[in-house]
Amino acid sequence: MEALKHNWFFKGYFERRGFFSQTEFEKEYEKRKQELAELEKNLQNQKRSLDEQTRQVQQLQKVLQEHVRELEKNRAKNKSEGN
Repeated sequence: MEALKHNWFFKGYFERRGFFSQTEFEKEYEKRKQELAELEKNLQNQKRSLDEQTRQVQQLQKVLQEHVRELEKNRAKNKSEGN
């Protein structure tokens, strides 16, 4: 009888009869599923944060390029005035 409880063919019968609510595998599966869902949530938060930081870096690069262009214009202007 005990062997039948662990046989895949009869397992459902014993589960429906309430001999055991969840097998160890199912408990471990649910636990791991919850852990993976939490990890996925953390990864999504990190991705959102990295995307925002990437946008900020790109904005700073644009500002820096504008300042470099202005400096080059001023340098060229000063050079032409000096000649």
